[in-house]
Amino acid sequence: MKVFLITLLCLSIIVVTGTGVYFYLTNQRIEASKQGGGEEAANQINNEEKASKTANSSEKGGRNIAEAKNLSKEAKDFLVTFQYGDYDTDVAYKDEAKVKEIIRKQHNYLNDLAGWGHLDSVDLHTLAESPEWQQLKEDISYLKKDGFSDSEVLNDLSNAEAFFVIGQEGDSMSIRYLHRIFHDLDAEINGTEVDKIWGVTRSFGDERKNEVLFNYING
Repeated sequence: MKVFLITLLCLSIIVVTGTGVYFYLTNQRIEASKQGGGEEAANQINNEEKASKTANSSEKGGRNIAEAKNLSKEAKDFLVTFQYGDYDTDVAYKDEAKVKEIIRKQHNYLNDLAGWGHLDSVDLHTLAESPEWQQLKEDISYLKKDGFSDSEVLNDLSNAEAFFVIGQEGDSMSIRYLHRIFHDLDAEINGTEVDKIWGVTRSFGDERKNEVLFNYING
């Protein structure tokens, strides 16, 4: 009987000890997992912050309008007066047929200039001298003054005008934004088939993306 009790006591001690060790090791693994998860979460946040900063830097194109020391007087004067109008209608025409023709033509030109990575091989410092670039300037002016009636699309043309002015100073991102405006207008107004809609126009696009353009122009 005594031997049985001693054996039972030993078994009980072994069970209790083993259970304690098991729970201890389990808790250690949980704590390690929590710490690892915390580090992983922190690393993820840091990576997202870095990605955000990189994206913002890319969108800014390395240009600081507030300093504007490399911009011409024409560009500086334009930026000082840049503002949007207040309209109730998205799109209204004075000469719809000519407007559609110009938008299609200039979208094709900007495709060749800035689409599919073409801009990387363009000498931006001589761009302003090309007849096609000067024609773009005239067409933007026509669309704004004589092509469209009072409507939100005039604000899109104000953006286009701003990106034209800054772009010919050598700012490649401005030319890309200019291309995206005509790209979206051609798709929406002419029904031209495109691979994607950028959503950057005020007349047809996304308010958040419109704000990106406005912030870029205003530095």
